[in-house]
Amino acid sequence: YSQQVQIQWGEQVVLVINNHFEAYDQADRVQQANALAKMLPRVTNVTGVVIAGGDMNTTPPEATMQYGYPDRPNADHRGDTTMNALRNIAGFEEAVKVEDYLKNGSDFFTATAHAPNRRLDYLFVPERTCGKSTKTHTTEFYEVLDTRFEVADLNQALPEWERVYNTVQPHQPPEYLTPKKFLKLHQQNKRKEEVSLII
Repeated sequence: YSQQVQIQWGEQVVLVINNHFEAYDQADRVQQANALAKMLPRVTNVTGVVIAGGDMNTTPPEATMQYGYPDRPNADHRGDTTMNALRNIAGFEEAVKVEDYLKNGSDFFTATAHAPNRRLDYLFVPERTCGKSTKTHTTEFYEVLDTRFEVADLNQALPEWERVYNTVQPHQPPEYLTPKKFLKLHQQNKRKEEVSLII
């Protein structure tokens, strides 16, 4: 039902939780979603960054097709509240915005593999990660990038841009520091506060 792995990403530890919800019993699936919704804020307070996703075995509430699938004619996702529970987890948001899904729903279909006709897989990330990163990449990377918008080119250009953005380019006053320098000072100050509390 759930697998967890910790990934060291630079100086940060990211907890990735992969889920596979019940496929046939809606009540069990909703119960699993509620359990995950209770767990995520708790583990976030302990580990820091948490990403959760996987096969939730239900369609989005706004899906145009929620029953009568050619490959599973008896499946019916009408009235399923699994996604409501997941979308209301404090501090998390879906990586794929509802408005993006509504514009291009079939782009996000994940089932079945041979003839996708619905979405069953989702990814939930911390709210600040999705919004800030998407806006920054849109306005300061994609719009100024002098390359073709192909995956190979972007994969090559993005790491260098992120290195400059995080370690060379100063940001917002009053600190006017690079993100790396700001994080280092923040961590040093936090350690000083912890030491003073102990003394």
